[in-house]
Amino acid sequence: KEKTAVLVRKAKEALLILNLYSGPIDDVFDIKLKTAIRAWQRRNSMVVDGEVSERQVKAIEQQAVGLLEKKERQRLAEERRLAEEKKIKNRDAVAIVIANTAYQGSIPTVDFAANDASAFTKFLIDKLGYRKGNIHLVKDATKAKFELYFGNKDTHKGKLFDLIKSRKSDVTIFYSGHGVPGYRDKRGYLLPVDGEPDYPKFTAYPLDLLVANLEKQPAKTMTIYLDTCFSGDSGNGWITKNVSGLSVEIRMPKIPKKIVVVTAAKENEPANWDLEAEHGLFTKHLLLGLNGKADLKRYGGNKDGQVTLLELKEYLDDEMT
Repeated sequence: KEKTAVLVRKAKEALLILNLYSGPIDDVFDIKLKTAIRAWQRRNSMVVDGEVSERQVKAIEQQAVGLLEKKERQRLAEERRLAEEKKIKNRDAVAIVIANTAYQGSIPTVDFAANDASAFTKFLIDKLGYRKGNIHLVKDATKAKFELYFGNKDTHKGKLFDLIKSRKSDVTIFYSGHGVPGYRDKRGYLLPVDGEPDYPKFTAYPLDLLVANLEKQPAKTMTIYLDTCFSGDSGNGWITKNVSGLSVEIRMPKIPKKIVVVTAAKENEPANWDLEAEHGLFTKHLLLGLNGKADLKRYGGNKDGQVTLLELKEYLDDEMT
């Protein structure tokens, strides 16, 4: 009798959670409980007898626990969604974040490009308030992917053009990967993972074409961050065979007033990595600077809580000249 009373109470508690019982939680086997058990049995395609058994009550409790866990997961998901919504301060902003790690053939890998892209994406969301859905992360971009987003020599109206809300979208481009010099034309190129570094004119994406096509975009602002260099060298060895050991100084394109370009190295300087931090050296210091370090007085900042382009330049020049 005592055992039955315990089962009755447990059954009522579990069925209340399952929204099948609405009476008091006691040890009385009443008509409300019997009706609730029958409803549960029908729901689970069982023999409908309205009786209580230890095995049956255990099954009802398991369903109740499962429902509570589901509701908790939904609650936590909603909390995360609301927290993400609060972060969104720049709803119309768009970013293209490219991480080129694994190149074809004997071209050295860019060991921490994926880490750079991940950290920069986090910065865009947490600090600049970009919507996650407006950040396009492109891993191991081919030449076709570069042209898809940024257009080609015939048109600037690639995918980026379609993503921009005219005069409303702040646009950020971040690239971590190899760059190469044009041995003959002295142009700088971003190297796709399927590119041939000794034949950039045919297989890579020209930096001046990138700037020219971005200038034509109807963006409110345009900022480009390049964790790359155009020396033909890398932290894992020479990328190009034709210029190994030689200094090829490329002609940097003229940057229009509407575009800000922040790059890891000057025309003939190599870029490198911070092995301990597992990031490109530029990306590591770029994010430290943008997150507030460049605003400190020791780097020439004014501690007003805002990082200006001049403050960022001063900080980067001081940390990684």
